[in-house]
Amino acid sequence: IAIGIFGIVLSVRAVKNLSEAPIVLKVAEVLNLPVAKINGKPISYVSYINDLKTLKNFYAKAPEESNIPDFTDEEISDQALSRLILNSVMSDLAKQFDVSVSDEDITEMKNMFFAQYGSQEVVEKQILEQYGWDMETYVDKIMRPLKLEQKVAEVFKSGAAGEEGKKYETGEEEVKASHILLRCQRNASGK
Repeated sequence: IAIGIFGIVLSVRAVKNLSEAPIVLKVAEVLNLPVAKINGKPISYVSYINDLKTLKNFYAKAPEESNIPDFTDEEISDQALSRLILNSVMSDLAKQFDVSVSDEDITEMKNMFFAQYGSQEVVEKQILEQYGWDMETYVDKIMRPLKLEQKVAEVFKSGAAGEEGKKYETGEEEVKASHILLRCQRNASGK
């Protein structure tokens, strides 16, 4: 029992240091350790690490002519965490304002995507090369959250959010974030 507790404590510490070690990820998954909590809802550490790895891979494979700037590891980490936080907030707002993404919405997005790039096969190959994902994962991680964000924005633009929506627009409503684990770099003076 003591060895098990010691292993869990070490894994939790490794999570705080943003470890990507497979054993740490497995323990984090089993214990459902969060990288952050938004309005009391945890954002999975494993999801964060998976998205972080995907972004790093995406930027590493981006063609030079794409003019994508060279992001630091910290900036990429911020992007991954920011996207997970935004998705969580959008999910909460969608529930609050009864907004959802239908299969038809996704089919429409896919068809536009396929038409833009030529065919479904070309798109699926490109997604696999750039992200390491299949089409279903791309839909779940990119298309569905993007469409949900668009639909929530439409509710606010139309005024259908009413008085509750005005709280968000004026900053009266707050999103509470806690337990965000980030590495801090110290300068020479130790600050």
